[in-house]
Amino acid sequence: MYLNDLIQGLRSSAEQTVLGANCYDGYQQYYDSDYDEKHHPIFLLKYDGKAPADWPKSEHNSPMGPYCVVHENFQSSESVYGYTEEPRIPFGIVSVELTSYALSLGKFDAPDPHNSEVTKGQKIAVGSCVSCHNNGSAGGKMAQRPWQVLAAHAVYNSDYFRQYVVNPQKFKPDVAMPAHPTFDSATLDALQTYFKTVLPGG
Repeated sequence: MYLNDLIQGLRSSAEQTVLGANCYDGYQQYYDSDYDEKHHPIFLLKYDGKAPADWPKSEHNSPMGPYCVVHENFQSSESVYGYTEEPRIPFGIVSVELTSYALSLGKFDAPDPHNSEVTKGQKIAVGSCVSCHNNGSAGGKMAQRPWQVLAAHAVYNSDYFRQYVVNPQKFKPDVAMPAHPTFDSATLDALQTYFKTVLPGG
């Protein structure tokens, strides 16, 4: 089932334009109208005719079901410095919620949209961090490190933040966070410029 069809079927008000997919491990992914229009994600109900219990395991040997999201042919439509948009493909989805932009992705909007570096940093942060790091009720909780904690590290522990984002396994070999080896200085600068605005007085 195309995700947009699911959204239209569940929608009860004009404000409900974002679908949140919640996974068993605290990972969360959002699908807004812009992403849906560009990439046509599919909410998988069966795999090769098989029910979720018979689906193959993920690369981490975790169950793919009860639901997951896939794409027929994903082509990245956005890049910012060393960041390139990746497909939003959560597995182990246990629930979905239809919500507004303001209560989901809007929680991560840059307070200064006229500053191009802040805006670029926001795109990098939202594309790379929202699924595991929350800002209040919005975003994932898998990492158990809220948005404000990320911002504090970015601003007050700069060297550690930059090294950790690029290669977290250097510090914690078994950490689930993916490495970002393509994040160069310009990418990290933009990320830190955005996170600085998240802190009080930023």
